[in-house]
Amino acid sequence: MKKERIVTVITLVVTITLMYSLVYNILSIEYYKSSIIGLYVGTGTWRDGIRALELLFNNYKIKYRELKPNDIKSNDLSEINILIILGGWAWDYHKALSTQGRTIIRNFVANGGSIIGICAGAFYLSKSIIWEGKRYMYSLNLINATAIGPKEDYPWPTSGIVNIILKEELVNCLGRNIIGTLYYGGSEFIEIGNNVDVLAYYTDDMKPAIIMSKYGKGIVILIGVHLEMREDTWPLLLTLIKIAKRELELGFTSQLMLSPLLQNFLHIPCIEV
Repeated sequence: MKKERIVTVITLVVTITLMYSLVYNILSIEYYKSSIIGLYVGTGTWRDGIRALELLFNNYKIKYRELKPNDIKSNDLSEINILIILGGWAWDYHKALSTQGRTIIRNFVANGGSIIGICAGAFYLSKSIIWEGKRYMYSLNLINATAIGPKEDYPWPTSGIVNIILKEELVNCLGRNIIGTLYYGGSEFIEIGNNVDVLAYYTDDMKPAIIMSKYGKGIVILIGVHLEMREDTWPLLLTLIKIAKRELELGFTSQLMLSPLLQNFLHIPCIEV
């Protein structure tokens, strides 16, 4: 009788866990598909990067809107879940957005929005910028890390393919730990605070290449390389976008708020796109 009760309890726990995982997965997929990404296209943005991201979004039927500086300064972000500021020139972003735009971006993230900076966008969102040996303090300071560039082996404006090594959780999603990707004047990250999670390192010098942190209720992800420029690196960028959405609810490495017994059974899979 005692054994039967134990079997019944275990069966019930497993059933509940599987149902929870299935529901979570379905809801996560629907949330991902229904979200609208804001793509900053202001003065100084790299047109090739914009075209590459829009091709990615169109291929995967991801909803997005182009946002110009005046769209941001008028706080036209009501439908936006993630804002992406991509490559180009960070100083141009600083001038075009002005104090008003910068305040709105900070409030957007602090109130629960996510923001991803790629290359120049990563410089712009960091605590401070070091470019060709000189430090600049006009960046948005959304993450406790300094962006430094260009890499020694790739003085501006040279470019090339570099390898990055991924954090274990990303390896589990993507099935490989080292990825070759385009580098073009991007950042490495130094002076990193304790609240910053390193998601990938450059293999040549083991300096961080992708980092993530919270800012208020929102998420900040900085990417020093151009994952958008090659189809074979799109899965990593898509995964980072999904992490930005999940982080608002669960945290990148946190367990669900369930009993220890349920946590032992539960595994949340990576969501297919």
